[in-house]
Amino acid sequence: MIGSGVCGSDVHAVRGDFELWKPPITLGHEGVGIVEALGDGDSPAAEGMVVSVCPSVSCGICFHCREGEELLCSRRSAHLGAFADYSIVPLAALYPLPAGVSWRSAILTEPLACVLHALGLAGVRPGEWVGVVGGGTIGMLLTQVARLHGAHVLLSEPDAKRREMGARMGADQVVDPKTDDVIETAMRFTDDVGLDRVIEAVGSPSTIEQAIGMARRGGSVVVMGVSPRNAELSLRPYELYERQLTIRGSFIRNFDFQRAVRMLDRLELEPLITAEFDLEQIDRAIESVASNRGLKTVVLCAAGQSETTNA
Repeated sequence: MIGSGVCGSDVHAVRGDFELWKPPITLGHEGVGIVEALGDGDSPAAEGMVVSVCPSVSCGICFHCREGEELLCSRRSAHLGAFADYSIVPLAALYPLPAGVSWRSAILTEPLACVLHALGLAGVRPGEWVGVVGGGTIGMLLTQVARLHGAHVLLSEPDAKRREMGARMGADQVVDPKTDDVIETAMRFTDDVGLDRVIEAVGSPSTIEQAIGMARRGGSVVVMGVSPRNAELSLRPYELYERQLTIRGSFIRNFDFQRAVRMLDRLELEPLITAEFDLEQIDRAIESVASNRGLKTVVLCAAGQSETTNA
């Protein structure tokens, strides 16, 4: 492997509170690598190619796969292990990088695929008002892609440096939820209508409730953030009825990885990487993410010392 991004879910797994990944396990699901050898079968990549690695492959034959819902596949194979010098993955997980795209940009492929899935669920259209709650890596990607959709974006984020980065990434309005009333700001931003679409990318009941309050009547809210398993949400059913809200969860990605790879050269991605650690420093990398420092933290593996791209 060249390297892998560190995700908040890696922190949860290390702490033992992420039920999808039970220790002992080698983590790392935002990997980029160089193909060293290929097994039997048709391959989308050749030896020597730099590839993004999709961390799961669906079976293709279960109920959900046949409904076009690979993310809900009952036999989906999760092949983590990007925090390693070498990793064995299915051929179907290999996605060659477009010519000239850096591996650092490609580190963001997996989170970008999740963002494309969430925006698809939200149904963002050109000219709409879109709210992004949370200015971490996901929030920055949501902001950029929503802008590419032609949307006007409001970003809510308490950290000043992240708000500054959000404005650089194209947010039309940034708001500090610690000092400003986010719902009132959303109303001013939309001429007292409310936001057409709101994507929550934090993972706490309070920010989900905030996202619901920001949406207009007839609007939609998509929850991307991973909340604690036992967290509960306070919601008045009458408000759901009277405002005709659509509220959806967004779980990983659904046939979005290839589109994400093709978008890598359209976005500002390398500026989102704010910390790099060698594989031997992985404990520090996990602690950095747990402390909510910077944006994307990356772990560099054996091949991660060179500026490797496909020709």
